[in-house]
Amino acid sequence: FLQFAINKEENTKALCEMGKLFAHTQQPGWDENFNDEDIPLERKRIEQKVAIDYLTRAGEKGYAEAYSCLVSVAIDIAYADETPEEEGDEMRTKAYGWAKAGAALDHAQSHLDLAVFYQCGVGCEEDFDKAWKWYARGALYGYYDCYAGLYSMAKTKDYEADDNFKEACAIYAV
Repeated sequence: FLQFAINKEENTKALCEMGKLFAHTQQPGWDENFNDEDIPLERKRIEQKVAIDYLTRAGEKGYAEAYSCLVSVAIDIAYADETPEEEGDEMRTKAYGWAKAGAALDHAQSHLDLAVFYQCGVGCEEDFDKAWKWYARGALYGYYDCYAGLYSMAKTKDYEADDNFKEACAIYAV
């Protein structure tokens, strides 16, 4: 059905769902017996490339969720034990770019992804001011993980914040 929807209209949601299928990033419970580690590495790499193709097409058509899925696939590849260092660096850089693209479309998960990248220097230079900005933007959209990021930065002194703000973030992140 999804393939029909893609062929007929290049439906962005269908493209994204096909990308998720190939990336094995479905919501928990879609198949409780499925184990990603059971897939041979060569097949997994082929499926990840297909996923990147579908998700890129969806993202280019303005489907913001596709970018956070692209970030997940890229990070999965970048930090896999068998990934050569150069390829891992390239995938981290791509993940950063995809997070920026999703954040530009005001996708809350992309705000979080971009904030984490800036906070940790993944695919970009470490920049706490930019990390704070993207955590705050995601928090404005009510994304609780962004509140947790703000609280974490404030608590660890990565960024200055008064005690009232720390307490508010802790409450919203719960």
